[in-house]
Amino acid sequence: MSFKKNQPVVATTIRGVERSGTFVTTHATTKGDWVEIKPTDGKPNFKTRPSLVRPA
Repeated sequence: MSFKKNQPVVATTIRGVERSGTFVTTHATTKGDWVEIKPTDGKPNFKTRPSLVRPA
């Protein structure tokens, strides 16, 4: 699933906490892809697995 920049999403962090935010970018690494999310609560951006992100 691909997202557009600044698209509202709901992402589950690696620790299992659901947070809403906007999609920033995808980081492709040798260990798999990571999605960067900008949370709506003003906290720093966080990364999570693409499988844990869904449209808001």
